[in-house]
Amino acid sequence: MSNRGRGALQAAPERPTRAVLYLRQSTYREESVSLELQEAAARQYCERQGYDVVAVEADPGVSGRTFKRPAVLRTMGMVETGAADVIVLWKWSRLSRARLDWAIAVDKVESQGGRIESATEPADMSTSAGRLARGILAEFNAFESERIGEEWQRAIRSRQARGVPGTGGERFGYTRAAKDEYQPDAETGPLLTQMYDRAVAGESITSLARWLNRQGATTTAGGQWDQRRVRRVLDSGFGAGKVVARSNGHTDYLPGIHPAVVGEDVWQAYLEQRRLAPHTPQQNAARYPLTGILICGDCGSGMSATTRSTGDGRRQTLYACNRYQRFRSGGRFVTTMRERVEGWVRGEVEKLAAELEDTRAAEARMRRPAPVNDADAIARQVAAEEAKLTRLTIGWSEGTVPDEAYKLASARIQARRDSLLARQAERRRTDADDAATVLVVRSLAERWDRATPAELRALLAKLIRTVTVHPPVGATRAGATYSIVWGWE
Repeated sequence: MSNRGRGALQAAPERPTRAVLYLRQSTYREESVSLELQEAAARQYCERQGYDVVAVEADPGVSGRTFKRPAVLRTMGMVETGAADVIVLWKWSRLSRARLDWAIAVDKVESQGGRIESATEPADMSTSAGRLARGILAEFNAFESERIGEEWQRAIRSRQARGVPGTGGERFGYTRAAKDEYQPDAETGPLLTQMYDRAVAGESITSLARWLNRQGATTTAGGQWDQRRVRRVLDSGFGAGKVVARSNGHTDYLPGIHPAVVGEDVWQAYLEQRRLAPHTPQQNAARYPLTGILICGDCGSGMSATTRSTGDGRRQTLYACNRYQRFRSGGRFVTTMRERVEGWVRGEVEKLAAELEDTRAAEARMRRPAPVNDADAIARQVAAEEAKLTRLTIGWSEGTVPDEAYKLASARIQARRDSLLARQAERRRTDADDAATVLVVRSLAERWDRATPAELRALLAKLIRTVTVHPPVGATRAGATYSIVWGWE
């Protein structure tokens, strides 16, 4: 029986291989080839192979040392879901320069029946020689990645040793006059100085961010300030004339060639504050400035704020003895009006601020030479002891100093050096504490009317140990009197 005239079964036309092009522009200048050139080469390759290009994915300006790239993850996903059969690259290095990431990518794609091919570095994956060639190219790409990374690190360390930032770029508080020349900016430089002063004086980083935003200041990228951005600027030490060098999780601050906008004492005070910050317990925002500072002069317990009604229906705020409020016994009910005691404390702070300014002015007029305990003087003594040790070691190595004499002399020199280093560290801590005290006093005197109760409480706690409220003596109707114990007393 003839099948002529009937619909005979026909072989279905073979579906073209679906290709997704993956492009990545390198961050390294010598390896950077435009995405357009990569795409053109990949499309020409697909045309020669008869592939149907179904998608183009690109990661512009992204390092090949990380696999956490949006476009490469989408590309891999297309093969895993069956939306593409082959991934076409310009070069093998475009997918990854990391050995582990490369091996995982190849395994994922091939386990799904897909392939990865290079437009400019062809290799027949159906043969062992082709797979070997691909492996050699992948290993060479990993080597190139490590070489480039080492070159970058050498370049960064060289810049840091010269006193310039490792990565260049803009810095808040400064204008970039030339390639590696930074000068304090007329507008943002004073803001950076205030950021350090206010931070050392006890203002929170969140409060600093709000203050900067209220001032209309923006980050170097033109954005709003938040806690992370403020902390990053302060921690960089750039405003203190430093450049940051990081290695193996350790941070060193090297002297920069740019001028500082804050003194070394302020910078050391900031570092000390950062060192202590993780160990400082968090407190709820205080509603009253003297909470936790006032002491009852009758029984020694603390005093807290409370309110009471007056005869005309108004509410008054006063500080009262906690023990008496709780037990209603054990002594007199010692109270003091909030406005009166806070006004007295403010007056004491302002007097202290004036005394400190007078003292600093007197010291400047006297121009006394640095004392023996000055940190810089101690540093010179340390250098002298190390020079002695160097000369002694040279003499021992040349045979002019006997072994026993070398051991005794070097032990004495090292002991003196270690003692000097301990004194130097203590001196720097003292200088930092002194600088912080001056900044706290100045900040309190200048910002009392503008600061919130919580901000005042934080500043006062850095400066004052206790304020004692002494009740009136005998039948006198005079109000309570006060005495203060400063934090350094």
